[in-house]
Amino acid sequence: MPAFRFLFLLLLTNVLPLAAQEAPPAPPSTGAPHPTVPAPAPPRTEITARGFDLAAIANPLEELPPEGGTVFLPEGIYLLKAPVVLDRDNVTLRGAGPGTILRTMDGCDCPVIVMGSTETPVRRITKNLTVSDLTLDGNRMMQKEECWTGKCDTGGLAYIRNNCLTVRGVHDSRIARVTATRGRSGGLVTEKGCRRLVVEDFTAFDNHFDGLACYETEESVFTGLFLHHNQFAAVSLDIRFHRNAIVNSLMEHNGHQGIFMRDSNENVFQNLTIRYNGAQGVFMAQVDDDASKSCRDNIFTGIRGEHMTGTAFRVNDLSCTDNILTNSVFMHNPNGDVSEVAPGLLLQQKVKTEPALP
Repeated sequence: MPAFRFLFLLLLTNVLPLAAQEAPPAPPSTGAPHPTVPAPAPPRTEITARGFDLAAIANPLEELPPEGGTVFLPEGIYLLKAPVVLDRDNVTLRGAGPGTILRTMDGCDCPVIVMGSTETPVRRITKNLTVSDLTLDGNRMMQKEECWTGKCDTGGLAYIRNNCLTVRGVHDSRIARVTATRGRSGGLVTEKGCRRLVVEDFTAFDNHFDGLACYETEESVFTGLFLHHNQFAAVSLDIRFHRNAIVNSLMEHNGHQGIFMRDSNENVFQNLTIRYNGAQGVFMAQVDDDASKSCRDNIFTGIRGEHMTGTAFRVNDLSCTDNILTNSVFMHNPNGDVSEVAPGLLLQQKVKTEPALP
């Protein structure tokens, strides 16, 4: 399916149902009997955290009824000796804004929040989660290990990286107005089969690796991202990142790429400013020697790339075909604006380039 058509369908069928919508007007009366209208659902339970440690959050989460509800975190610094885990459906964790700060304690070697299952492989999909209005502080300089409990990928919890926010096998969920900083691994990472996520107004900076990394993630929308001063990429896309949209975002002053992508197909990237990054602005490639895991059928529109240390837009492998770059501007990039490993891999329409300043 063409990416533009996909994005339109995505917004209609997947994103809009996540927001509250007005019910349609009742049909005019015809005199015929009407079916019984069910009573409105009772309001969701909301519990306010009591205290500023892990128990202050975990205990209210356990107290929520089976149908779920909200735990509200007032402003303050919550010191965590282990991550907050949201592994049941229909749960919201909501803070009071940037002044609600969840920070891992020195030496705990763990993520700040895990949305979804902590099992590997993930055996159960978690649905209808929301995390909003928080600051997540991974305290990375005081964490020794990149992975929870020890050496990465050695079993159990060690398959989970110590990100500020790790999302695993989660569907139909939202992350809004969240700042992720000082993650021992990354800022926000989605993995293990995520579908129909909405991430909006998300900021990530000073994370050890990437601001945002997505693996096995599909049919999701990322908007209003501000990803800056992360040591590696602003965005890293790898392992089946398909049919997603990243829009209306700023990526600047990151150590490596603005967007690093492999094995990523049928995505839309729209209205992005990518500048002052340490390598390429956009870097498209296949996975190692596997041409079946490349980047195809992606659309980039409204891209502004400037002051990059490397090439502003690089197509690095012959297998990366049928990608479109349109209505975009590149300037002040001393090592080049748009570069392809062979001519004609990237269809360019209304792309403006300017020579770098001497």
